[in-house]
Amino acid sequence: CRYKRVWVGHVADLAGAAGLGVLGLLPYAYLPWASARRLPGNWGELTTAEGLWRHLTRAEYGSLRLYSGAGAEEVDVVAGLSHYTAGAVHALSPPGVLLLLCGVAAACSGAVPAGGDGGGVSRSGVTALRVALGCFVLYTVGFHCLANLPIQQPLHFGVLQRFWMQSHVVLALSAGVGARAALGWATSYAKREDSEPQRRFPALVAMGLALSSAAYRCVSLWPSMDESSNDAMVEYARDVLTPLPSGARVIVKGDLITNGMRYLQVCEGYRADVQMVDQAMLTYPWFLRTQKGNLDRWVWPNEYYHPYEQKGFSMKELIDA
Repeated sequence: CRYKRVWVGHVADLAGAAGLGVLGLLPYAYLPWASARRLPGNWGELTTAEGLWRHLTRAEYGSLRLYSGAGAEEVDVVAGLSHYTAGAVHALSPPGVLLLLCGVAAACSGAVPAGGDGGGVSRSGVTALRVALGCFVLYTVGFHCLANLPIQQPLHFGVLQRFWMQSHVVLALSAGVGARAALGWATSYAKREDSEPQRRFPALVAMGLALSSAAYRCVSLWPSMDESSNDAMVEYARDVLTPLPSGARVIVKGDLITNGMRYLQVCEGYRADVQMVDQAMLTYPWFLRTQKGNLDRWVWPNEYYHPYEQKGFSMKELIDA
């Protein structure tokens, strides 16, 4: 009976963990509803099972790959992990790295007994941290095995860095556990001291490390991260829209140009009379099916922009039409 209870308990834990995993996927349920609204600039046809699956698997960019262009490179896993390690150390700061090492030590050694000030990490906490670190290794190594971006270009390297945030979350969590573990170890040692100030000293050190880590990042990164006065893209988009005649139809290409102009139209109501088409999005068969209602002043010679396919049209045919 005891083994049966243990087995049932493990099954219940697994079912609960699986349920939480499914719960984490619920935001995807928003996508079909948003796609059905046919708002200008919506990507994909997510109201169909095929379209939703294509979107979730990034089939239009290359599933499980970051880059599908001609400049795709052979993956250098060692170089990618080296860049990530340097980025993680920079993100955590020296105090954060020290706390991270304490967290990893706690995960390797097992439960850390609580000290007099409540420090320490329980056995269940250590188990959770081990699972998180396992996910970290699986994701970080797996991602860099598939990341085929030409990272010599700063723009593509910036795209690569965006995917580091998931790994950084686990490192920050581990650093937090490390702070608690360090407090547990230190308070256990300090219990042998006679005076109250000496027994409280480890707690003050742990708190100081945590606060100094956060403060260091704020102070060191603020000058480079403060973009509060940067309106370059908004002004660029405004300069593009301003001279256009009333009711103009315009073809643009590029995320910054398209999104900058759409921001002004949607968020600030500026030049909403202009009907804009992104040339890259026009190459997908779903574009006119989902966006044609927003482009009532356009005439389409065929189903999508592709001069060499039967249902496609060339740029000349579009302009002539």
